[in-house]
Amino acid sequence: DLGVSPTGVVAPRDQRSVALCLLYRFGRALHARYYGCDYRLDDRDFRYFVLTCYEPIDYAARAGLGELRLSTSALHAKARRGARIEPLAAAVLLTDRSLDPIAVRRHNRRFAERHRRELGAHLSPAWRAFL
Repeated sequence: DLGVSPTGVVAPRDQRSVALCLLYRFGRALHARYYGCDYRLDDRDFRYFVLTCYEPIDYAARAGLGELRLSTSALHAKARRGARIEPLAAAVLLTDRSLDPIAVRRHNRRFAERHRRELGAHLSPAWRAFL
């Protein structure tokens, strides 16, 4: 047992599921991850935000969880609703050459600068390492 507990929230319409978001409970945090829907249907019911933000917020509060970790999509909309944006790491497997550490630092700095311009006060202190 890894202590990971999956669950999901579903958007029904006319007795069928039209969208879902997969959530993982890990320790005192809820991670909202995978979202899928029937993209042929019009989205004027705001099911993306209901399933990926509002429902996970309600679930985390009811469960007494101290953290909610949302996916990286729609960062600006999440920031407008008060989210704190934290940097994530990525692992890269190279098969034919190594990374140039100077190019990596330059890329990370440009990425962080763009986020600082666009998301400003919503960035967590962890972003300082890249600026």
